[in-house]
Amino acid sequence: MKDLGHWARFGARVLFAAVSLAVGVVNILVEKDVLPLSDGRQLAFVIVLASIALIDNVRHAVRRFFEPQKEQAQIRVQKPIIGVLLALAQTKNLQVKHLGSSIFVLRRTGLLRRRKLVRVIRFRLANHPQATQVEWGKGKGAVGTCWETGRAEYRYRRPVAEKYGARNLTDAEFAELQKKKGVTSGFSRTEFMSMVCKYAEILAVPIRSPEGELKGVVSIDLSIEAPGHARYLGDSKVERLVVEGAVHLLRDDLDRL
Repeated sequence: MKDLGHWARFGARVLFAAVSLAVGVVNILVEKDVLPLSDGRQLAFVIVLASIALIDNVRHAVRRFFEPQKEQAQIRVQKPIIGVLLALAQTKNLQVKHLGSSIFVLRRTGLLRRRKLVRVIRFRLANHPQATQVEWGKGKGAVGTCWETGRAEYRYRRPVAEKYGARNLTDAEFAELQKKKGVTSGFSRTEFMSMVCKYAEILAVPIRSPEGELKGVVSIDLSIEAPGHARYLGDSKVERLVVEGAVHLLRDDLDRL
């Protein structure tokens, strides 16, 4: 919260400085008879445009300043997760290309500043399956349920993928499917159809601060392309391995992503 207050004050100072500078520029234009003093609407319009341009320039400058820090943070965050994937591939005799991981952090977004999970890192060696656009809410899928309960959540999705992955469900069919426990997992029809045939297993583990506050979620997934029907990610050893990897995520780095 301290950081939020700091950046709010910084943003207010930038806004005040931009408007002040814009007003100063307009005053000079009036003095030089470039703008008529009598046209109040035109003066106000020019001040607004000048303020927007100045704020936009400041925003780009700030972004350029923080980009190197963000890149370094991404590298540091990915290291323990890559280590987890390699260890899983070795201990479970899996091809690492079939494993993937995503890191989600809790952010306040939108006008109402509601908290939601935002994916900041996605890592897998293969370029498929591609990421699915999901509005992650509490109780939605393994990731959303992990957020809701604050505990690790495992889902074995291969039977669902094999049964429904090749079908294009109508709205009515999907509505009936929603009545079956543990099938649609809180996803919308569009979300469900876009991801049902992608993953055989998902394990989601909470990311906590040293004080125990939930900061986000780490998910490990196994592609549906992995052979066999074993539950590779569903035992306690795998959960401990992922939890230990999550412990090594630097919280300051997560805030920079």
